[in-house]
Amino acid sequence: RNHGSSARSKPSGWGVTEFQDAAGVMDYINSHPTLQSCRVALMTFCVSGMAMLKANHYFPDKFKNVEVCCATNLMSCTYQHIKNPVMCGIMTEEGLNAELAKKQAKYIANGSLKEDPKIQFSVNEIDAAVFAKSMQVPVLFCTPEKDPVGNQTADAPYIFREFPNEKSEFHFIGKHCEAPYKTETNNRCEGYNFFQKEGVQVMYDFLHKHMSV
Repeated sequence: RNHGSSARSKPSGWGVTEFQDAAGVMDYINSHPTLQSCRVALMTFCVSGMAMLKANHYFPDKFKNVEVCCATNLMSCTYQHIKNPVMCGIMTEEGLNAELAKKQAKYIANGSLKEDPKIQFSVNEIDAAVFAKSMQVPVLFCTPEKDPVGNQTADAPYIFREFPNEKSEFHFIGKHCEAPYKTETNNRCEGYNFFQKEGVQVMYDFLHKHMSV
């Protein structure tokens, strides 16, 4: 929600609240007469990736049919904002936490968000690495290296280290990379398109290798 042309509704929490949507998606799949017996490959992109990782962390039983995960542009507040060189040090963890707390208090006060111990607007919670450690299946993480806005150069390795499955793979993508990881530009949006463009075969090979027949 609240990204691109998707539905716009509050509260918006960079995955902090949207994990409930992700859990609902898995409930739908697990109760569907056809889909409930299917093997599942998760596509975890950016904020939707945060939401899926957090949902899996709190509700692992809902993800019992997931066999593999493909990811790009996963993020943390620490490296995307506080320690991102383009921010020039203007943002601090203390200051960001204060603003996030105000945002959460506003949502609770206007009734759009209920108090929940699983929901905490904070730097520590807006961090894919916190929830990556609970994703037990092999993960294919392909992400743009050179886009300065996302600071994936620092953020992606930090997050990838937390995925526990030793069969997981990490690849930077970009104009400077060799095929099949070479992209037309270094913009972070190349990550969103990679698995349906240059990286189609990369994804297929990974799925064939790690999903049951």
